[in-house]
Amino acid sequence: MKILSFCPRYLPVLSGGETAAHGLHRALAARGHRVSVVTSTQAPDRRVRRTIDGVEVFHGRIRPTHARYVEERRPDVLFAQFEMSIPTIRFAIEAGLPVVILCHGPYGYTELAEAGLAQAVDLFVFNSVFLLNAANRNVHHVVVSPPVDRERVKAPAGLERRFVTLVSLFVNKGPHVLYALARAMPERAFLAVKGAYGEQEIEDLPNVEIRDTTPDIRRVYGESRVVLMPSAEESFGLVAVEAQCNGVPVVATDLPSLRESLGDGALFVPREDVAAWADALRRLDDPGFYAEMSRRAKANADRYDTGRDVDVLVTVLEAMVRRWRWRRRPALARLAEERAERERRIREIFWRAFRRQPAYSELLTLLDGSHSLRELEHVIPRMEACA
Repeated sequence: MKILSFCPRYLPVLSGGETAAHGLHRALAARGHRVSVVTSTQAPDRRVRRTIDGVEVFHGRIRPTHARYVEERRPDVLFAQFEMSIPTIRFAIEAGLPVVILCHGPYGYTELAEAGLAQAVDLFVFNSVFLLNAANRNVHHVVVSPPVDRERVKAPAGLERRFVTLVSLFVNKGPHVLYALARAMPERAFLAVKGAYGEQEIEDLPNVEIRDTTPDIRRVYGESRVVLMPSAEESFGLVAVEAQCNGVPVVATDLPSLRESLGDGALFVPREDVAAWADALRRLDDPGFYAEMSRRAKANADRYDTGRDVDVLVTVLEAMVRRWRWRRRPALARLAEERAERERRIREIFWRAFRRQPAYSELLTLLDGSHSLRELEHVIPRMEACA
């Protein structure tokens, strides 16, 4: 199977959506599928064409390069993520190709629904049951947890685990909670790692070490005694699960999505209750309780099986492509021709009934309505009688 995936950003950008997309692409490539990725808003210094873990990655704009890449690679299916979703769906309709949307947040579905394009998607890949429930179960879908690359996040041995850590200082990730804890608990060492997107909130506190975004996240987990996730919203919480892979306990905002992904390997507290966060950290000072939470964290992370999830995704994709080959959707050009013909017929019927052209509002109402042209032969004359 040949897959062409359109993503706004890609590795080496290290945020959750990009990391999860690459995890899926890499797993598909490892199974012998040809996967190519086209970025659209990648920073200029990162637009070099390259191959990452068997996935070909290069930069291009949505049009006209969509057509060029499709002509070159002749994919069986198009993938898209984030703001590339809407233009890719429209292009897929025009090109007569199935399209799969990788949903990393609730907006991934709702924006398409608002644009009237959700039903044009052949498959939604949701990263959690929470996200599926927040979107719509009545669309073709599969739930695939973000792949966890245990080797990439495995902490090196011999490091001192002394920090209370937060990864990403974007406002949604809750840096204000970390800074409040640092002020309330000056005897503790805190680590704040800058994220890959959004404005990062920086405060200069004596017990907070600020680090730049790093591709070597292993060292961060190796030096962390506890990882915080005081997020306002999450669809999965990949950083927390990566920390759990190393047996690092997590304290997280009490969100349904995080309860689903972190299981009983985390402590959950209200986001704005700083006293509750501090109390959770003090509970983890007890060696016995810490050891138990570390065991639970590791056990929760171990339940994620990327191979199993990708096997399910491949089965669904292959079935979708088989269906597509014998039930092709009309191309956008054909739909435009049909709409133009309907408009011409409505104008003709209107002229016979009223001896005038329809107003623009009248035309749009009838053009997008549910009446057949035969029914309009009777509906339009009644409009004059009711006027």
